[in-house]
Amino acid sequence: MIQHVLSNRKTGEKLVRFEESDFERENPIKHYGNEIIVKQMILNGVPWEEMSGEKTLSERSTTIFKDAYAFWIDMKKRFRELKIPGNLIRLLKSRSKTDQQRLLERLVLSPELLTSFFFTAYHEFGFTLSQYTSQDYSKISDTRKTPTDSDRDTKDETAVSRKTILSGAALKHQQVIVARIIDKGTQWHCFFTRVNPIGGEETWSGKKPSRFWYLSNAFGEDRAELVQQLKTGDDLLDNLPCITLADS
Repeated sequence: MIQHVLSNRKTGEKLVRFEESDFERENPIKHYGNEIIVKQMILNGVPWEEMSGEKTLSERSTTIFKDAYAFWIDMKKRFRELKIPGNLIRLLKSRSKTDQQRLLERLVLSPELLTSFFFTAYHEFGFTLSQYTSQDYSKISDTRKTPTDSDRDTKDETAVSRKTILSGAALKHQQVIVARIIDKGTQWHCFFTRVNPIGGEETWSGKKPSRFWYLSNAFGEDRAELVQQLKTGDDLLDNLPCITLADS
């Protein structure tokens, strides 16, 4: 997880924003759980030195951790209680592009439902989850406002959190495509969103993307080439099936 700090140069005010880091073929339930717990601990004031492991958790920080864990358990329960559309479950069993496109017609999803689907795909069908992001800062002409990493990294067995400082101009022009791929052997399904860091994140962050796009191995695409295209910043979303985003 990357922690961004948006700083107002005139007033000195700072806005903290979290961004998920890319990952490959993980258990989505464990991954999101770790991310949410770490985020809650940071927001509730656990010092950086304790988050990084440089210092032992204080009694107060231990209490915050227990509360964060309870928060995640409650959230996971709510995710698992959501009713997954039957067409999504049938999508996992389909090997035909035509059938997959038909299953997506008139499908309405919320980010929460999609997350719940990822949990179900892993728990009941064995699909792991990967995430890749494509970011483009090419529209930023003022080099003084490009993002820079601070000297703080937090690394442990469950999470990575890094602080960066981004100007308002950088965040305004940053275009981000988030691709989430569920894998089982040679079968994969990819769900895309396009977001602006100021305009919206998704799922458990409380902010929503505008829509989802879909691609799978049945479309004749190579997964490795897809990931490479994302890394080079190519816009992959033209002419892909879209899924309607529901209010949630």
